[in-house]
Amino acid sequence: MTITKKELGKLVKKARAIKSKQIGKRYTQAMLAKDIGKSQSYIGDIESGRTYPTFVVLNAIAEACNVPLSFFEGSTITVAKLIKKYRDEHKMSIEEFAEMCKLDPSLIKELENNPDYFKEKSFEETFNILEKLSKGLHVDVEAVLLETGFLGSQPEPLPRSEFFRLEHILIPYLRFFKDPKTQNVIELIDDTVYISSLELIQFGDDKFDEVNYFYFRVKDDSMINARIAEGDLILARKQNKFDNGDIVVVLIDENINTLRRFYKRNDIIILQPENPKYQPLMLTKNDLENKKAVIIGRAMKLTIHF
Repeated sequence: MTITKKELGKLVKKARAIKSKQIGKRYTQAMLAKDIGKSQSYIGDIESGRTYPTFVVLNAIAEACNVPLSFFEGSTITVAKLIKKYRDEHKMSIEEFAEMCKLDPSLIKELENNPDYFKEKSFEETFNILEKLSKGLHVDVEAVLLETGFLGSQPEPLPRSEFFRLEHILIPYLRFFKDPKTQNVIELIDDTVYISSLELIQFGDDKFDEVNYFYFRVKDDSMINARIAEGDLILARKQNKFDNGDIVVVLIDENINTLRRFYKRNDIIILQPENPKYQPLMLTKNDLENKKAVIIGRAMKLTIHF
């Protein structure tokens, strides 16, 4: 799950307030800083939303304040709401959603209508169901576990030491536009969020090269037949080489940020929408040199974000 710096800062401050009630006196920034071996100014920067702690530091803060690590994931969402939200956004029937996740429609109906379905289930059984849901949603199972509050709340969950050992990294939300004079592409950072480096490991980036990654908010319905709707959040990677069929982030004209499927036929690049009301864009070598459209990078995954 993603969370902004300001939201995380508020949660750290709330965790200190909880500790204050537990010990019967005010648990100050200075006391927290001393307990985790950091400076008071660093704690102040975290609580004011000026910086993120590393995941190791966040874990230390959780221990010092006697709150579970999942406390800093913010509010969770039930599996029932997760399924219903996805189906509503993508206009899918229960049967279509079940087929996508390779689960029985009766189970999907039960999950959607019974928020307490997993209460009597073992974590192993829960994990197996959520793993299939995550594959259908095209997200990591860890993301679904965190989003629904299962990861970090169970007494003995499946092995997750590797997940918690790794640092979290900062990823920006980006929009793009062209300078009308120079035609250079300019990036506008709307916000930054932290994610587990496991998000990048799955793409082969074991060095956690977060510099090339960014989040992109879909602004239109041009990819609706690829089950990408307006408002969806895409984790993308800046790169220069693409395979036919890749979904790419494109800047068209001066400020149109959108997604298209990439195809190359001889020297012609075709940017194909997944909605018949949009026309494909054909780009020659000259068009690319003149920056009629700029391919920013490849869409790597549709990410759950609430």
